[in-house]
This record gives sequence, C-alpha cells and structure tokens, in this order.
Amino acid sequence: FLPETNQLQIITDSRSQKVNQIQHHSSGEVCWYFPETREQFRLFGQLKLISDSHPDLTLTTARTTLWQFLSNAAKQQFYWPNCRQPRSESTAFNPLAIIPLEPPSNFILLLLEPQEVDHLNLQGEPQNRTLYYYNSEQGWLTEMVNP
Repeated sequence: FLPETNQLQIITDSRSQKVNQIQHHSSGEVCWYFPETREQFRLFGQLKLISDSHPDLTLTTARTTLWQFLSNAAKQQFYWPNCRQPRSESTAFNPLAIIPLEPPSNFILLLLEPQEVDHLNLQGEPQNRTLYYYNSEQGWLTEMVNP
C-alpha cells in the first residue's frame, strides 16, 4: 500500500493494453485467495495511473521509490521490446549491464483506491462473508451478508 493511504500499489508498463483501457474506464478490481486460511479478498475501486509526467510530486516520488525496491529481473522487463509485438531477435532480451536508478518513462505506478472490499472466509459452516464500503463522510461501513 502507498504509505499513509488505503491505495494499493501496482506496477505496469505504459505499453500494455491495460493502460489504454484504464484511461477509458478507471474502475477496477483485484482478487486474492489465500489457500492456507481459505479466505478470498476482492478489492474494487478507482484506478490512477502515475507516470513520470504526473503533476503530483508526492506520487512521482512514490513511483521512483517503488522502482528502487524492485529486483533487477523485474526492472529488466521495462527495457524489453514492446509487448504483444512479433518477437524480434533474442538479443533484444539481453540484460542491461547497468540499470538506471530512475525508472524509464514506460514504468507506471498504478494505484487502486478501494471503495468496496468483499471478504469471503470459506472456513466454518456456514461460511462467512463481509462487505466493506467506503463512505467519504462515515469512513468504512461493514455489512455481514450471505456467502
């Protein structure tokens, strides 16, 4: 999560299809299932793309900080040829000798600002499901629902 917020940080490449899709429809959802605890979490909310030209300095700094926490293998992918294009010679995928400290322009910080969380706990009989809704005036509201 972005420090001091409820915003989930995700990375993406500006050359991917999802960037154009988000620019036309800025809501999205992520889902996790934890097999050991048998819990599923679905987070629905608004998406925000943070590029190197974003006007908010705090967010562009968060973008750079996130880049610096990535492994070199993850960083290398942002220097590969454009995705979904015919494959070129294999030397295009050779690793860089030195990876810059600053992220390339195609490195995007994607933020998900949750507005709804659906928590399904598959343990127990009956199973338990809780919905959390964010209300700007009241904060997070909770409702137990049928699984």
